[in-house]
Amino acid sequence: MRILIPCFDTRGHHLHFAALLCKAACQIGCRPILILPKGGMGAEEFRVSFRHGIPDEVGQEFGRHQPGSAVGAVALSLAVRKAVHRWRCDRIWLHYADGVSMGNYLLGNHPWPVPTEALFLQGKYAYPRSGRARDLLISSISRKVISCGKWESLWHLDPLSFQFLKARGVGVASMPEPVEDVSPVDMMTARKHLGLPTDRVLIGVLGSLDSRKGVLGLLRAMERIAVPNLTLAMLGKIDPSISGQVHELVSRARIGSIVVRDEVLGANDFSAAMSACDWQAVVYPRHYGSSGILVRSAAIGRPVLASQFGWIGEATRKYGLGRTCDGTNIESIADQLHDIARDPSFALGKHAAAFVNFNTEKNFLAHWTASARTALGHSLDQVPEKFIND
Repeated sequence: MRILIPCFDTRGHHLHFAALLCKAACQIGCRPILILPKGGMGAEEFRVSFRHGIPDEVGQEFGRHQPGSAVGAVALSLAVRKAVHRWRCDRIWLHYADGVSMGNYLLGNHPWPVPTEALFLQGKYAYPRSGRARDLLISSISRKVISCGKWESLWHLDPLSFQFLKARGVGVASMPEPVEDVSPVDMMTARKHLGLPTDRVLIGVLGSLDSRKGVLGLLRAMERIAVPNLTLAMLGKIDPSISGQVHELVSRARIGSIVVRDEVLGANDFSAAMSACDWQAVVYPRHYGSSGILVRSAAIGRPVLASQFGWIGEATRKYGLGRTCDGTNIESIADQLHDIARDPSFALGKHAAAFVNFNTEKNFLAHWTASARTALGHSLDQVPEKFIND
């Protein structure tokens, strides 16, 4: 069986998920066909995500389109259909189905040429309605696109969106965050490896550092507090759109209060960065969806300072994963940072283990391979574990 794995971007979840799906296809004896944006193999994120090996068949065919563009969505939908025939594929795994499914809907919502399994990440329709009329319209259409699509399997990564759709009769399941088995590194060993201070409380912000991560708010909140023992460790590639503002804020920060490592972290350094910090910051002001950092922190027993908004806020409160604040309010963030510096100790809640056990790489792969295993006549030796609230 030849499985098409389209990857429309090189940022965020895209390449990480694509690498896992290629691994999953190989595990069940199938052949992954990975299609990337033009020049995608040259991205630094590609090198990190596919460090264990590149699939034998890789195409770099997708053009780069503005997110949310109807023209771009249609182009991607047509490109996926073309790739199915060109690469003689038997199945499609859409690990970021939002845009391409919108394009297919605009083209008439025709069935895909082969069985197609889809994971959605966007779900603003499940959140309190606010914003511009155009955003509300797009949100409404997005909900319709999911519910009327011709899917063999349908998942959502955002548990709030999953619950919203399920309550309205949509045949959707919740997809776990794919968190690998994590063995915490000794904190001081990790700090020395990364060149981080060993005598301070560290709160980290990791991964792709862009405006969605609340980076600027954290930096401005750090300016407001006068505590000598707290350091914000910014470990990850800073998005060019905010790089100038970030470096200006860092340049006027108190000595020792900010550490910046502006690069894509390899797997070992990323694991070390998780273990090196006392807390992780997921102060994403208006984040719709799940968070791998949130799960990874819980997996190694580290608390988070989280935005109170959306699933991140709900999960943090529900499973006792840390503190919450108003991610849009500098004073609210600063107050929590001050309290963390004063007393960094925190015991995770009794339900944190269930949250971690659902969100594993193994469970992620079990979800994606179940239908293909059945089609191939394989036994389901890895049965997908259901959402923790089911």
